Amino acid sequence: MVVKRAVDRLASSLTRRVKPFRITRNATGLATFIRNRGLQLSYITIIFIFSAGTVNSILEGSRQDAGGIPILPTRLAQTVAESMINFSIIAMGMIGFYLVFTGGRQALRGRIATTFVLGGILLVSISVLIGYSILGLKGF
Repeated sequence: MVVKRAVDRLASSLTRRVKPFRITRNATGLATFIRNRGLQLSYITIIFIFSAGTVNSILEGSRQDAGGIPILPTRLAQTVAESMINFSIIAMGMIGFYLVFTGGRQALRGRIATTFVLGGILLVSISVLIGYSILGLKGF
């Protein structure tokens, strides 16, 4: 309980100091979002890191002589740069699916909903295209 009280006092002190700058509403909303959805965000981040192949690139990528190329043409190993590319592809696809989800809500106007859906489909298509071209470079 002592730690919780100290954290609450620190948070209220920071909120009082930030209040005159009129960003308290946004900062408090962000803090509430992180507090409520923090575990979900950490799970999603961990899944992204593992599915991008970061552990494989750390363990196996250092054994291979990359020769300055970001994508190794082998199925057995990958570089850290390739992991970052994979992470970006996965994030772009997720953002695209979120845009499609947002465009499907009934509360949006027609043009805005259509823009969200088309933008989401475009992002997903680009991420799939880049993903397949990387698989082609790797020899799959």
